[in-house]
Amino acid sequence: MKTKPIAGVGLLMLAAMQASAQSSPATLPTAALKAWQTHARSYCGDIQERYVGARFTPLPASGMDGSALQVGAGRFLAVELNGDGKPDYVIATPNGGCAGLNEGRDGPQLTIDFVLSTANGYVWDSRRQSGGYEETLTLRELRPSWIQRRGNASVLRYPTGSAGAGRCGPLPTEVVWGWNGRHVDVLERYNTRRQLVDEEGCAVRPARAAAGAQGKPAAAAIPARIPLAVGYYVYTEGTFSTCAKPVIVRYFDGRRFWEESDLTDPEHNNNSEAVRWEMVTADRFRISSRMRDEDGRWDPDPRFVSVTEYAITGPQSFVFLGTVGHRLRPLEKYQLCPNIPAKERFFRGAK
Repeated sequence: MKTKPIAGVGLLMLAAMQASAQSSPATLPTAALKAWQTHARSYCGDIQERYVGARFTPLPASGMDGSALQVGAGRFLAVELNGDGKPDYVIATPNGGCAGLNEGRDGPQLTIDFVLSTANGYVWDSRRQSGGYEETLTLRELRPSWIQRRGNASVLRYPTGSAGAGRCGPLPTEVVWGWNGRHVDVLERYNTRRQLVDEEGCAVRPARAAAGAQGKPAAAAIPARIPLAVGYYVYTEGTFSTCAKPVIVRYFDGRRFWEESDLTDPEHNNNSEAVRWEMVTADRFRISSRMRDEDGRWDPDPRFVSVTEYAITGPQSFVFLGTVGHRLRPLEKYQLCPNIPAKERFFRGAK
């Protein structure tokens, strides 16, 4: 998720914030540094960039933005995140330890990593694993004042700068990351009215941010299967693609989606193969697809796995949001079309 600062975070939020970042040591502890380096080398290999590492110094009390760091430099902030009484570390680098800069539409971005203390030493915290994918948080700037104490742990609460609208209303203007009992992840999102919403601006039930490892945020029940009606779904866009003249057609059998290439190219020599369909929230699902490498073999490398996300908008409709790891936004609308032309009806049952 890429963000930009907004002018003024709001008196209510500032009044609730307390300086809870621990006094950072002059250097990042060796064990924490090694945990980050191990992850960074792997991450740079995955995105096919040269690993350069980083020389770390404490984050200034006034914070910094992405333009303040050059390749090979990094900042860290000591903070209690998982409630075990030992310091954890928020780490900021220009590009996750890789060569080059992480340039966003608003300028250089900071790649944010969390290194946590555990019974087995320090580890880089892996978040939202799905189909081999691990999400990376990027921010336009980082401020110690964004650290807020809750119980025996702290959370990172930052302004997003979002001014647009999602499916249900204004996009979140504040996001809270914290410990959910397993990882540091998104706990809450707020709109300009300080109401809890999801990433599309839809209202959600109040969730309790974790105070250490004792609790997990409340969450809506996640369906075991994708709750859509069985049948053909068509990408619809004006007169370009309609139920009568479909451009893209998928068949949902109650468990998974089928494309015509699944039947015309069953070995998937020329097309990717969907291998996993899963609900990730009460109204969102993801599809993981694998691809063959240049030698025609299925490659376990994460670079050959694609994870796409979709939002369910009704019992007979959904929206394609994009590829996980990139900005998610409504791109393609699909709806159930019971009466598509006979020539488009490719599904004859699973083989």
